Amino acid sequence: MKKFMKIFVLGLFMMLLSAIPAFAKDSEIVFDLKTPGIQIQEMKTQDGTTVLIGCEYIPSPQTKGASKPWVAGTTRVWITGPLSCEFRMDISADGTITNAYDEAYTAIGVVVKDDELTYTSRRATYTLEFETPIYPILANRGYLRGEIQGDNLVLSETIYGLNIFS
Repeated sequence: MKKFMKIFVLGLFMMLLSAIPAFAKDSEIVFDLKTPGIQIQEMKTQDGTTVLIGCEYIPSPQTKGASKPWVAGTTRVWITGPLSCEFRMDISADGTITNAYDEAYTAIGVVVKDDELTYTSRRATYTLEFETPIYPILANRGYLRGEIQGDNLVLSETIYGLNIFS
């Protein structure tokens, strides 16, 4: 009986491990902060689901056409898929994040337990804690992050965790 229980527990553990999606890897993509408008990259999950990650940079009217590396404005950052989320952040003329707000998510097939938007002068991170209804014990945390590096906005995420941007 003990041997059967050991095999059963080991089998159950292996099944649960294989059920965890590839959320642990960090994916990132670089967008040019000097380019107004929408910039998007596409990736596909292992099951073929298309996921889009992008940003929309809207310069402030008083800085439109400025030749400095930093052009003040608002940037909307998002990722779309079965678990989609987005937020906005204000970037000052000197290239610092002055505010992060308007966080939102939509979820299909997962339950979001908690969400939090935090920011510093260089990075804004929207963190989601979620679980699947099939395996509620397998709670996951993932984030969508926008980080200023030079004159670029580097977006990274661990919600889908794939480095397969096209």
